[in-house]
Amino acid sequence: FKDVVTKFKPWFIFLDGEWAADYKVWKSFDMATWLYNESPCKDYVVTNDRWGKTRRIHGDVYSSEYGGGKFSPKHPWQEDRGIGHSYGYNRNEGIDDYDSEYTLIKMLSRVCGNGGNFLLDVGPTADGRIPVIMQDRLVRIGKWLKVNGEAIYGTKHSPFWPRKFTWGTSTAKGSKIFLHVWGKQSGEIALAGLKNKITAAYVMGDEAKTPLKRRVDRQTNVITMPAGLRDEHVVVLVVEVEGKPDVDVSVHQGADGKISLPAEAAFLNGSSPRAEQRGGATSIGYWKNPKDSVSWEVDVTKPGQFDVTIIYSCDKAAAGSEFTLTAESEKLSAKTESTGAWDKFQPRKLGKIKIAKSGKCIIKIQPKSKPRWN
Repeated sequence: FKDVVTKFKPWFIFLDGEWAADYKVWKSFDMATWLYNESPCKDYVVTNDRWGKTRRIHGDVYSSEYGGGKFSPKHPWQEDRGIGHSYGYNRNEGIDDYDSEYTLIKMLSRVCGNGGNFLLDVGPTADGRIPVIMQDRLVRIGKWLKVNGEAIYGTKHSPFWPRKFTWGTSTAKGSKIFLHVWGKQSGEIALAGLKNKITAAYVMGDEAKTPLKRRVDRQTNVITMPAGLRDEHVVVLVVEVEGKPDVDVSVHQGADGKISLPAEAAFLNGSSPRAEQRGGATSIGYWKNPKDSVSWEVDVTKPGQFDVTIIYSCDKAAAGSEFTLTAESEKLSAKTESTGAWDKFQPRKLGKIKIAKSGKCIIKIQPKSKPRWN
């Protein structure tokens, strides 16, 4: 380790293969002490978090290996993967084992939206050639970046984080917000909580910067996606605002005292729940892990007792799943009942709950057990 570092003076060290033992067995403490205090690259070197069962605990950069690009921007992180199922060339892999250009561009977009770096590996064959299919993927990603690179390079994570959207994700740089629309879509994009005044909105790559249709609905900026989006992969919409993007991710109580908790404003805590479109509306689905929860940060101005109603759908096969809804120290428990199908939404009264004081309040929905279909 010392010989390699001293000779090559690396900026980044990717530690790996540590899972068989902890950091004490690998003598990682001694290695790190020398690296960060005495090595020739001590002033600038960066490592990942694989010191010996220390992933997402210790490391300059947390590593997500084939992890879907879903880490948090609260700590520097990187998505590491190959174009196929292997980091390098694997002659046993066929065409179906390689990710499509759309999958890779979408992954790049998602990673940047979550504030990460994307390490995409390619591997040469035995005679030193880069397989043509890998070349093809890199060339196509490069063509996309030639048009949309401003939405990737030097950007910060989504100003709406940790919110998730059905249409894609976003990044930001300076006074611009870049909306990454995944696939051919249509409809509207609601930018709830954006405090800045929008000065322009257009499709990246449109030299004329043709203005997109937009409106304000109850203090929420709404942008209409243009008809016939040209790119079946990821289209970027540029939103220019006054000043740096400033987003309030909390939900505000209405003047009438009601509190509405839209799926678009939810914090999705864990890996399974995600925003989806069903029955013409945004909902939260694929909620398979009982350790995962969904929550909203609510700005309460008129505390009191509230009648709680949810709008949900449930297939007959999943009926009977238990869940709780909490607000401060108050809790309601219920079981899901069949609505007939996943796309048939119905309102259901859960009971009453009391919020005793004004200010920030976290309202959370948490399953008690795995859904029955698992």
